[in-house]
Order: sequence, then C-alpha cells, then structure tokens
Amino acid sequence: MSSNLTASARTTFHVVSRHPANPSVTRMNAGFQPNSLREARAKVRNGVDPVANSRALRSAMKADQAQAKTFKFCALAYIDAHEAGWRNAKHAQQWRNTLDTYAYPVIGGLLVRDIGLPHVLAVLEPIWTTKTETASRLRGRLESIVDWATTRGYR
Repeated sequence: MSSNLTASARTTFHVVSRHPANPSVTRMNAGFQPNSLREARAKVRNGVDPVANSRALRSAMKADQAQAKTFKFCALAYIDAHEAGWRNAKHAQQWRNTLDTYAYPVIGGLLVRDIGLPHVLAVLEPIWTTKTETASRLRGRLESIVDWATTRGYR
C-alpha cells in the first residue's frame, strides 16, 4: 500500500491511500493544524495507514460512547426493568420522586462509571440528619442502580 500526502493552496492536507488489492484512491482530510501534516507523514513512514488508523480510532470512540451512560439513564432503565415486579405502582412513583428531588440534580448528568463515594455523599449528606428514612432508602436505591449498571458493563 502506498500513501501520499498532498497540501492544497488553502492549507488543508489530504491523505491519499492506494492499496495494491484495491486500486481505488481513498482521500482523508488530515486537518488544519500545522503539525498534522508532519505527524501524518511520520505515520506513513512508520507503515501506519492514516485512513485505517482514523477509522479505527473513530470506531473505538463510538464503542466507548455506546458504553457511556449517565446515572439518570441507568436509573430510568432500572425502574422500567423492575417496576413490573413491585407490588404497588406507588413504589415506582416513590423511586422517581426521590431520585428527581435528591439524586438527579447532583449526579443525574454524570456518567455512571465516574460516580464515586464523594458523589454519593454529596447526594445523601444534606438530608441524612433531617430526613433519615428518606436518605436510607435513597442510599439503597443508588446502590441498586449502580449495581445494575455494573452488571451491564456501564461501570
């Protein structure tokens, strides 16, 4: 396979790849940074196909994004998966209400894989002494959701 780097008058760089098995030309924009042409040429000299490398990086990024779920997404999925087994519809509403009120404002937008003890404490400490029963139930709910996310590979 041969690769050639070309620069246009507008300072955009393109990688042109030709593979012996496939004589078609593949073009890829190498970007606008001044170092990108130098880096791309170095990769070509080292035998790395910049087009294939870019595609592999993009594929890895998409796979990572597919695994990146927020706490709120996991909580809603957990409730949907378990509410049919709960004895009373009121339980699902209580779960939603406590999470809406106490957890989502603090950790709802965080990726579930990034949630740690400091985040859980930030949710629970403000209500631990004033609403002990609610805090205790919320702690159990947070634990259940994080465990659920762990078994699905989101953590």
